[in-house]
Amino acid sequence: MSATGSAPDHSAARRRRASEMIQRAAGPLWIGVCLVGAIVIAVPLALGLPSLAAAGVLVLLCLAACLHAVQRGDELFRRAAHLVYLVALLAVAYAVFGLGLAPVITVYFPALVLLGAAHILGARAAIFWSVPSLVLVALAVAFPQPENTVSPLITFVVRAATLVTILGFAVTFRRSHDRQAEELRLHATTDALTGLANRREFDRALSEALDRARRFDRRGAIVYIDLDGVKRVNDESGHASGDDLIRTVANRISDNTRAVDTAARIGGDEFVVLLSEVDPTGGGETAARNLLDSLCQPAEIGGRSITPSASIGVTHFPESGRSAADLLRIADDAMYRAKRAGGRRVVVGEGASPDEAEASSAQEH
Repeated sequence: MSATGSAPDHSAARRRRASEMIQRAAGPLWIGVCLVGAIVIAVPLALGLPSLAAAGVLVLLCLAACLHAVQRGDELFRRAAHLVYLVALLAVAYAVFGLGLAPVITVYFPALVLLGAAHILGARAAIFWSVPSLVLVALAVAFPQPENTVSPLITFVVRAATLVTILGFAVTFRRSHDRQAEELRLHATTDALTGLANRREFDRALSEALDRARRFDRRGAIVYIDLDGVKRVNDESGHASGDDLIRTVANRISDNTRAVDTAARIGGDEFVVLLSEVDPTGGGETAARNLLDSLCQPAEIGGRSITPSASIGVTHFPESGRSAADLLRIADDAMYRAKRAGGRRVVVGEGASPDEAEASSAQEH
């Protein structure tokens, strides 16, 4: 039985996503709330309306609730963020229609809402909150404006703060998008338990290596590794210890392969290493024996010392075959011969003759 990853903790996943969300949005959110605070606190005070400043306290309380909600899960965080937008929209509406600040506020307000909501809550929420903000701007343009008594300094501060907020959202949104794209790429190409390449990424790397070998007359090798005794570790110490063993072995494989090579986990306790270029006279076998020596060192697993063991099969290309399927089959067969012979050893697989390899490659293409 192979060691497998533990069942996903959906609550932990939600908390993790919420934490990532708040980390991406915290800075722009603070700036945005400071802008609203400037509108509903500083401006009313400058106009001799201290009672309106109480609205600023409500905004800050909403922000505190939003930041606290991240500790409870992403759904509660989203609700708190919507509350912040609602309070901000009402505050701006009062500033426009009650204080005559439409020329000061509505110039950038829709862009601020669009970028902010898209960054914090997603595209659908951005559309949702942009609609009332655009309606507010349209009404402000048509609404007869009272005489504007706001000083030029306050006007400058409000507009500057809005511009800074928009730029902050734009920059952090782009960075967030780049991080998400990188996370998706890693998810598609790496094994979740070990961080090594997954089968899809290994197949891509092998295809490229075979192409280079054909074009530039290079020699490479495939090292197929199967751990011995993982079932016993699972039965005696539990699957968590089995996972620790898998990760320990993966780290040792990664530490003993070159940057130009590709190490992958392709099964529960099966690994494969693509050596993109080796010495034609047994370079792959030498690398495999070095890997075996490294893997078979004692390790602390589940509170006790365990000495991993592995059966390793090796095949060289292009002399053993020119197709990925043939090479993997030959390495797999060699690995099973090593396991049947008692494990903890390296067996080199013998492939087709050069003429047979050429015929196989022709049929593949």
